[in-house]
Amino acid sequence: EISACLVGSEMCIRDSWGGDCWSDYESMEESLRGGLSLQLSGFGFWSHDIGGHMNGFKDDEMAGRWFQLGVFSPINRLHSTKNEFNGKEPWRYKQEIRSMMGEFLRLRHKLLPYLYTMNYRAHAQDIPLILPMYYKNARSQEAYQVPNEFYFGSQLIAAPITSPRLPSLNMAKEKVWLPEGVYVDFFRGVIYEGGRMMDMYRDIDTLPCLLYTS
Repeated sequence: EISACLVGSEMCIRDSWGGDCWSDYESMEESLRGGLSLQLSGFGFWSHDIGGHMNGFKDDEMAGRWFQLGVFSPINRLHSTKNEFNGKEPWRYKQEIRSMMGEFLRLRHKLLPYLYTMNYRAHAQDIPLILPMYYKNARSQEAYQVPNEFYFGSQLIAAPITSPRLPSLNMAKEKVWLPEGVYVDFFRGVIYEGGRMMDMYRDIDTLPCLLYTS
């Protein structure tokens, strides 16, 4: 849905959001992929209801992963229907998830200089903050095989996790494609050579996020 206002006789688009989504992994994926489509349609100031707006089910891990997606979104907005059991305050979740949510909310604030710069770039150059991988790699088939992965500004690639942890590993898995180049894991500091597809496994405290260096 799109929020708009009238400026003189012209319509001014203010922002767009993913609508009243359900609280489940499928809706989180749909929110992410719908948001990437909105970016390509010119709606760069986009948000979604972190954790889901209504229905679905209460799942602490799913809500935590949605918090992570929110940090790497144009707008980081916690929202839900008015329901005693559907609040998104971190203290409503078990300690493991609550601690992670707090760390990611603090990370969002640490990213403010980068976000400011990238939003100025969006204003000056009409380049949205987040873009699907095929935007810069239209001729690479791999770019179309990673629908959860996107460019977050000019220096970062993020691949939010939209599935539960594997019980045998206590980690979740996400398929990630690295274009040619050298990348540094934002959370771990591990260096990766690009030009390959790979499965990345992450515990509840991190997600695949890579800094492009060359």
